[in-house]
Parts: sequence; C-alpha cells; structure tokens
Amino acid sequence: MEQRGPWTRYSTEEVWGGPFFRVRNDRVATPGGADIDYAWVDAPDLVRVAALTSDGEIYVVQQHHYLPDRPGMWQLPGGGVGRDEAPEAAAARELREEVGATGTLERVGEVWPMPGLTGSRTHLFIARDLRVDGVTELDESEADLVAFAVPLSRAIAAALDGTIGCAPSAQLVLSVAVTVR
Repeated sequence: MEQRGPWTRYSTEEVWGGPFFRVRNDRVATPGGADIDYAWVDAPDLVRVAALTSDGEIYVVQQHHYLPDRPGMWQLPGGGVGRDEAPEAAAARELREEVGATGTLERVGEVWPMPGLTGSRTHLFIARDLRVDGVTELDESEADLVAFAVPLSRAIAAALDGTIGCAPSAQLVLSVAVTVR
C-alpha cells in the first residue's frame, strides 16, 4: 500500500507494454473514499526547447503528427528523454537533430501536460548563443519535419491562436515572451 497525498494505492499492474510506453492499472482509494481501478500511461518524460536567435526570433518546427491529424501544426523543437538520459542532454540532442543547432541551455521548469492520464513531464529549456549549421538528423517519423525561425511576436500569436498545438510549446513561448522582452 502506498499513500499519494489523499489517494491510497493498493496495487499496480502492467496491462500492456510497448516500445515507447506502458499502460498500467492501479487499484486505489480516491480522496472521497471510493475504491476504483485507475488506468494510466507510464511514458518517458519529454523536452521542449525555445531556441532564440540573436535577432529576436525563435525556432519552431512544423510536422504532421499522426494522432491529431492536423496539417500545419507548430511546436518547439523537442522529443523524448531517453532511458538514463538527463533532460538537459535530451534537449541538446533534440535541438541538434531537429534544427541542426547547438547553444547554451537554460532550464526554465517543467509541466505535466496530462496529469490525469500520465505522470510524464515535459522539461522546458531556453537555448541562446545558437550556432546553426542546419544539418539535421531526423528519424523516419520526422521525415516531413521542417524547422524555421519566426519573430517572437509571431510565435506568441501562434501560441494564442492554436497554430502551436503542443501545450508545453505554447506555455514555453508565452514564458519566453514574459521574460525576454
């Protein structure tokens, strides 16, 4: 038995496992006292990087993601944190792979995009002093990914109008807007 705030977990079991995540089912007592089954996704953490140019622009990536099936969706460079990989290392790797850039990374926090479904966090970084050679290392699922820099004002508008469809990316853009201006 494990106490998690006002929740009590009696047991946990893996229901399904794949290469990227597992589905687990916990038997729990809710804060209200009901005993229920609580299914959740055990997934690795993610990173997002706000890569800022010396001209006041920010890199975004555009890619067609299979699940939302929404053309033209933007997000900030990022991806999964590998097993035994530090979030900072994952952020540097994703920036290099998706933008073809390196820079000085500053950690600005973390968010839980879907706390009722997964404990997976997204670690947020700002990259400055960019050195961009444009040589990317995209995997097969990213073959349509395009990285480009836009004025920060355009990225702010995209975060507000839904063009940036990734919630952690939108939050990071708006955080940058508040702190960098």
